[in-house]
Amino acid sequence: MSEKKKFDNSLKMMRLSLLYSGIKTNSTAFNKLIEVFVNSFLYYINMITLYTVIFGEIAWLIQGIQTGRNFSELTFVFPLITISVLSTVKSVNLYLNREIVCEIIDTLRDIHPEEESNDTLEQNRQKRTEEKITNESVTILNTVVNLLIGISGLVLIMFCLTPLITMGFDYFTKGETGILYPFVVEYWFDVHNTKLWPVLYLHQVIATVVVCTNLLASEIFFYATCAYIEMHFHILCHRFETLQLVSSRQLRKDLVSAVLKHQQLILFLGLKIKIDPARRFEVQ
Repeated sequence: MSEKKKFDNSLKMMRLSLLYSGIKTNSTAFNKLIEVFVNSFLYYINMITLYTVIFGEIAWLIQGIQTGRNFSELTFVFPLITISVLSTVKSVNLYLNREIVCEIIDTLRDIHPEEESNDTLEQNRQKRTEEKITNESVTILNTVVNLLIGISGLVLIMFCLTPLITMGFDYFTKGETGILYPFVVEYWFDVHNTKLWPVLYLHQVIATVVVCTNLLASEIFFYATCAYIEMHFHILCHRFETLQLVSSRQLRKDLVSAVLKHQQLILFLGLKIKIDPARRFEVQ
């Protein structure tokens, strides 16, 4: 498998999560209608879906305070509201800067090391070391991503299924059951109406997916960016450490290549660089 393919595979789940959040990061051509929907409407639809649940929770909380509901019941909704708002805070920054997000991903892909065959034994040895650094970084990233996916998937499944399991248990043990939802909410209509229950339950499941994908996309994006930047600096450090005076021409070539790589990384990180006539690099 090529290095570019490994890079793409390591970010596949992040791209999918970002796409669900309304941020298209790949060059795959969609139908024009789907393209407009994803780029212009999907994120806002997700936010409407999520915040109707959040406002329902807040309404339930206010009503509970007014009616003197048990404090332990009231505290149950605080973590849910907090993590839902947190997912919004994380995702809205990515959405508002989606062009920068796409540029970062494209740049990381462009500068990702590729497999090359070199002429000399020393160059091949250095290349193998750089490939080892690259593979280690990709492996660690994949491990972290799989861990995040596993935890998020488990939380999503258990959170959405717990009310159904509870209702089923009550029905088989007591012969009757109440209407339960993943989120406790209060609206202007009766949420315990059995006719509305499937629709409201599905709505809350979708809202839960929105929260999970928003968190997953932002966390993977942040970690992947840090991991790949660290990998490039690790490779750059190795190149400086292995500079050898085989010939002045070769040394100059290797040194210029390493310095230009460093310049590329600094530019990527958003710093301004200028090169003076003496070929000295200064950070402004």
